[in-house]
Amino acid sequence: NTFFETFETFETLDPNRPSRRPLFAVDCEGVSLSATGKLTLLQVSYRPHNGSDKPMCYIFDVLAMGSLKCLRVFLEDPDVLKAMHDAHMDAAALMHQHGIRLRGVLDTQLAYE
Repeated sequence: NTFFETFETFETLDPNRPSRRPLFAVDCEGVSLSATGKLTLLQVSYRPHNGSDKPMCYIFDVLAMGSLKCLRVFLEDPDVLKAMHDAHMDAAALMHQHGIRLRGVLDTQLAYE
């Protein structure tokens, strides 16, 4: 697992590198998370298609980073499938606080309904 506090190179999660694009799981945490509540952490996990069964998990400390511009392309790419649960508050926080419009999301709560 990797914890990011700076704009480190994000090459290990390049969705174009694997021969088959993996399913990513994304979750946001914060204080009263919403368009106006503070987004504090963003987590991304996936199982690489490199023969390893070890899932990878990345945690981004949004407060320390100050911005999520290193994740904009990934989060806005409609061709990269991102599984989330009850994503509407996460999406509102990302849009209103960071100008990121989530695309390519499978919301498991909506899928259940």
